[in-house]
Amino acid sequence: MEQLLADNDFSPLRQGEIRRGVVIAVAPSHVLMDIRAKHEGYVPQRDLNRLDRETRQRVVVGAEFPVYVVNPEDAEGRAIVSIARGLVQVDWERAQQYLESREIWEGEVTGYNRGGVLVAFGRLRGFIPSSHLVNFPRSLSPEEKRKRLAEMVGRRLGTRVIEVDPQRNRLVLSERAAYREWREQLQDRVLGSLEEGQMVRGRVSSLQDFGAFIDLGNGIEGLVHISELSWKRVRHPQEVLQVGQEVEARVIRVDRQRRRISLSLLHTEQDPWERIEERYTLGQLITGRVTRLVPYGAFVEVEDGVEGLVHLSELAEERPANPAQVVEEGEVLPLRIIRIDAARRRLGLSYRRVTHQEWEEWRVSRVHAGPRALDRTSEEPIPAGPGT
Repeated sequence: MEQLLADNDFSPLRQGEIRRGVVIAVAPSHVLMDIRAKHEGYVPQRDLNRLDRETRQRVVVGAEFPVYVVNPEDAEGRAIVSIARGLVQVDWERAQQYLESREIWEGEVTGYNRGGVLVAFGRLRGFIPSSHLVNFPRSLSPEEKRKRLAEMVGRRLGTRVIEVDPQRNRLVLSERAAYREWREQLQDRVLGSLEEGQMVRGRVSSLQDFGAFIDLGNGIEGLVHISELSWKRVRHPQEVLQVGQEVEARVIRVDRQRRRISLSLLHTEQDPWERIEERYTLGQLITGRVTRLVPYGAFVEVEDGVEGLVHLSELAEERPANPAQVVEEGEVLPLRIIRIDAARRRLGLSYRRVTHQEWEEWRVSRVHAGPRALDRTSEEPIPAGPGT
């Protein structure tokens, strides 16, 4: 404002210039203002009537306003000035600054017409043509276009000023021109507010082999790696999520430089390794499913999120050269717990230490009890005994 309203002490008035005025008297028919000139500024009542109610209430002795010099000296020797035009002119000059700086400006949609939407730019009315709106199809019917434009009223848009013409009272803005930079500014704002451990809500936007992308709003997406989807083993994210599903996630890492957010859904389930020593004991006979074979043994799932290792030396009395000689992926087995290390999330299991009698009792119990939770199908065969 200081730059726009240079304070030239008692310099001659020029028509069309903007001066800073201070209210020194308020009368029923006019307002007098000190405008640092030979004559006081005279604001007629008709100009005050052009002000909105809030601004008129601020017109009191001592208040400052920019004023537009309408006539440096009329027939009665008065300097006619306008508060309304002064405020408007300041907005035009502000719009010109935005045009020259290409800075992003945020405004609220206040109305629409058949060509686009209207936004309030101070006391000016800016116009955004529909062709300059983001994600606004051009092939809409007139009725569909009207409906879409009406739905935008009340929304705040990031725009760039692309045309300023006070003579034609024309202020044109573009959301499309500002969209990319505006989105980056919003992303920076969101990224700056995120902290590790913070809970966020979002919607699943896509599923990939390596994880799920979560839309957090304002063009911000976070990735839930497949290992952070559930405590249980997940082969593909579609096993636990679907596109469009709303989720609550925990922020586990924020890379502001690369604009990447890592999320986790594990907080929604209790960690199965917590208090595991209360559910399992050394020597206990349990049931598990072989999930994968490795050169040194077989990993076995004993419950969702808890896997144990049957080392090659614990598969059979005679150590096999390869675990596939004894077991296969998907096979359900009776196993004995030989080591529990909750702190390191490790569970040691043995197949060879299951006695023949225990194996027979386990087999019979499965036949009578029916398929268990770990079974893939009710037709899954009972495996051969250990060491066979």
